[in-house]
Amino acid sequence: MPLALLLYVACADPISITPSQAGCDEVTPEAPPASTLEWEAASDGAIRVWRSNAYEEQTGLIFDPVVVVDGKIVEIHEAWTGGETADTYCYEPAVTFEGIAKTLQVRWFVDEGDTVPFDTVDVEAP
Repeated sequence: MPLALLLYVACADPISITPSQAGCDEVTPEAPPASTLEWEAASDGAIRVWRSNAYEEQTGLIFDPVVVVDGKIVEIHEAWTGGETADTYCYEPAVTFEGIAKTLQVRWFVDEGDTVPFDTVDVEAP
């Protein structure tokens, strides 16, 4: 819930954020496809932003991002907790925004301490 509060204070609108993750479909670690940042707007007004083909060195990780908001700029810093085995696994970490009433620029950072984003997308409220 602190993430929702952070967005509320920075944007002056009641915006909620929910991190989630899924496994990748039909991916082979020997020949992984490139990772990309994508987004989509749902019919209910929610905006989902995700990174495809995110390879991590452990299975069973939980996506627990650090979110930094500065006006219309939202930074997502990937962070992972847990982990079970030392085996490469493909994830699709995602963040869903609800209650957006304007355009936001989402900057996605992959590694802790990165100062240059992996990618940036402008998401528009439906």
